[in-house]
Amino acid sequence: MRARTRTRRGLTHDARSDADGAAAVGAAPSAPTRPGESTARRVLRVKDLLDRDFAGRWDLGSMARAAHLSPTHFRRCFLRAFGRSPSAYLTARRIERAQWLLRTSDLPITQIARHVGYESLGTFTRTFHRMVGRTPSAHRSLGPPPGVPACVVRSASTPHRGAEPTGESSGRVRGGATSGA
Repeated sequence: MRARTRTRRGLTHDARSDADGAAAVGAAPSAPTRPGESTARRVLRVKDLLDRDFAGRWDLGSMARAAHLSPTHFRRCFLRAFGRSPSAYLTARRIERAQWLLRTSDLPITQIARHVGYESLGTFTRTFHRMVGRTPSAHRSLGPPPGVPACVVRSASTPHRGAEPTGESSGRVRGGATSGA
């Protein structure tokens, strides 16, 4: 919907409502915001959005629109909160997912590249090599990732002293006393 709006200087221009403007530009889905929501919370919502849709066509503008911030302010806040720029974070997520797919599936490398958001196999290979230190085919040749070591499984499944009981039949009552004889 177009409406005539007046700027502070008295000039008029055509403006679209937020819903029409986002649809016209082809913006990424917007993270819902609540009145009074902090900037840090909005940036976290966009990070969660990137984690869910890492293969999407994200640029700084669409990320900033999802956070309802200017691109410069969004980048600055994201860098402060997570220690890397939004594009570096997204690239790392894509390469992490590609590493896992290369070692756990038989999909062709080209298909994996597209699955994680790269349209160009050359760009994917160059980025993968720069971040991982080996080519995607060399990474795949490492074979499937190792399982969880037995000592970790044992440690996780062994009850520890002072831990909260996990079930009602644990024989413990409040205060650490045992019930029964």
